Amino acid sequence: MPRPRIHDVALRNQMLDEAARITAAEGVEGLSARRLCTAVNTSTTAVYTLFGGMDGVRFALYRRAADSYFEDFSQIPYNDDEPLKFMDEAMLKYRRWSMANPNLYGILFGGALKLDPTLPESSGGMPESDLRFAAELATVPTKALLRAIELGHLPIPINRVPNFLLSTWACMHGLVSLEINAITSGIQSGLPGINGAGFDEHLYVETIRSLTRGLVQTYHLDEYNEDPSTEVLDELIVSSKNSQPGENAK
Repeated sequence: MPRPRIHDVALRNQMLDEAARITAAEGVEGLSARRLCTAVNTSTTAVYTLFGGMDGVRFALYRRAADSYFEDFSQIPYNDDEPLKFMDEAMLKYRRWSMANPNLYGILFGGALKLDPTLPESSGGMPESDLRFAAELATVPTKALLRAIELGHLPIPINRVPNFLLSTWACMHGLVSLEINAITSGIQSGLPGINGAGFDEHLYVETIRSLTRGLVQTYHLDEYNEDPSTEVLDELIVSSKNSQPGENAK
């Protein structure tokens, strides 16, 4: 009779790896204690010993994704005099981390675990520590954006900051989601007309910078009835085109 597996850190990590794979492939509906434990050759008691239950597995998955992203994101240097460079590097970091961690991407940014932030943890909601992390994730990019506005590097009205953040993140998220889907399923999108687009980092960067320029011009024109000065933004884009993506922020 084979000996039961020891409920240790190695098994815990293997279970999280498998849980991330199942969730990415089939959604959280496909993630059950029996399915998970069968895949890693252990008994269902491991779920309760190591995680306290399946809610604990979901919370641990979210924390793993959040910790992984934060570890990468926190390495981006921030210079208060050059906030646009930070924003540029953050844009690149988002895609690079996502491409390296496609199973974790949907968990952190795609709502794959269906955690409800409005519910208490005891009812399947997100732990308070994770809610704080989610809020802190946007703190530094928002700080950089406000600093860029203050310096005149990104001339948009302050009341358009939430719209700007939402629009740029939606573009980043959409492009990355399409690219991951193309890699994992071989289907780039449901629109035949763009299936030959060829996803890569340069397309990603070009699209987001074009959106940024358009938003700056639109917001400024709407608010002040004149075209903005985008000299610093233009200089960043030109210098970036003459280097490898992300090189300007190193």
